[in-house]
Amino acid sequence: NLRLSYQISPSSKAHIGFAAKTSNDLLSENQSQENLQDYSSSFLTTGATFIKLQQNTLFPVKTFLNLEIGIGNRKTTSRKTKQITITNVVNHILTLNQKNSIYLQNTTNVITSDGYLTNELFRFGGINSMRGFSENNIDASLVSVLNTEYRYLLNQQTYLHSIIDIGYFENKSISQKEKLYSFGMGLGMTTKAGLLKFSIANGNIDGQAFKFSNSKIHLSLASQF
Repeated sequence: NLRLSYQISPSSKAHIGFAAKTSNDLLSENQSQENLQDYSSSFLTTGATFIKLQQNTLFPVKTFLNLEIGIGNRKTTSRKTKQITITNVVNHILTLNQKNSIYLQNTTNVITSDGYLTNELFRFGGINSMRGFSENNIDASLVSVLNTEYRYLLNQQTYLHSIIDIGYFENKSISQKEKLYSFGMGLGMTTKAGLLKFSIANGNIDGQAFKFSNSKIHLSLASQF
């Protein structure tokens, strides 16, 4: 990835860039999926980022927006295909009072193409996308996830939060469309190593019966340096 950015204001900037990717099918012929192939792709990209900060050690970012659009081609051994990608992340904190707040985030990724390969699709699931599901275990040509948290501040270093996530995805390579839901709770705290997050969530596909065995425990540590 190459990117050239222009600072519009202290809180916003725009960019143009170039992105290239190569993927190889390393499975044997009898293991390989029908829509898994070697390919290379290249895109011209453009986008913008907006960040609004606040005076809060645990939650320094009040509003964040990042949008990027890519136009390019995917090449396989047999054909060249035009493609468009769109990635968007927006989140915001609604402050109710000194101890209570609501966190909202939407992540949307789309790839449009005349034909899709499994190894070029977006992968999501896990603590950074759809909680209650295994990390990067779901393939999608279109995915949109809404993450919500009600946060209660125990002290200046620790908070509890609820988890309600709603997702929708399409996998056009296998004509799949699904709605996803997850519910749970979590704990976040600042440590000497960074922000430690622990959460447990139960994820389900729309129409599927609730199973406690579907619950997942997520753990992350984010350090700034």
